[in-house]
Amino acid sequence: MTILQNGKCERIGALAIGLAALLATSVAVAGPGPGGKQDGYGKHDDDGYGKGQDRHKGQDRHKGQDRHKGKKQEQPRFKDRGDSLEAKLDIRDLRHDSNVRIELEAEARVELECRFRGGKGYGKGQGKGKGKDFSKRIWLDLDGVENISRHKIKGGRLELEIDTDYAKDELDRYWSDYGCSGKNWERKVEQVQFHSARLTVKQGKRTVVDWVCDFDPPTRNGDVSRKDVECHRVD
Repeated sequence: MTILQNGKCERIGALAIGLAALLATSVAVAGPGPGGKQDGYGKHDDDGYGKGQDRHKGQDRHKGQDRHKGKKQEQPRFKDRGDSLEAKLDIRDLRHDSNVRIELEAEARVELECRFRGGKGYGKGQGKGKGKDFSKRIWLDLDGVENISRHKIKGGRLELEIDTDYAKDELDRYWSDYGCSGKNWERKVEQVQFHSARLTVKQGKRTVVDWVCDFDPPTRNGDVSRKDVECHRVD
């Protein structure tokens, strides 16, 4: 009211300003409202962690520690040599204290041809009597193994090249099972098509890389196009 003296007005005015400041402080201390958020220092997100304060920030457990070290190893390259399969691989992450062992396994569909030269003979399942030419398709597993000296490792890297055994050599002991044995028969491997392969690189007791690959379509003589190969790592 304006009827008060000037001195009293000044004291009441100061008291009002102090009371207003006290009320403002009480509102700030009261905490977040119904929205679950609080403005100002220490602002929190709904999950209870400070805004922008990721628990793992700067503490990436796997940073620089790739669980599958060598994950960026390039895939193997393949070539169908007609009677065997060749694989090449530029490998990294090798140590210099032990030799390297490479293992290549491949599954092939092979067409055998048996030609009757004359005389008495028969093919398996034909019954006794005069022999007849026939062909047969079988599955054949071929593999190859190579050991490489640690002295060839340069800067932890090594260019690898390996071939499977030859299908013809592998079949020599099986011809009789296919009804194509004896001097009256001419034996021939007509076609070899590889359907899958597995390439494993080991160093000591450690497996450096293990690739399993499928060929679709099956291989034919020559380099195998990358678009025709699907590979994945075995961990």
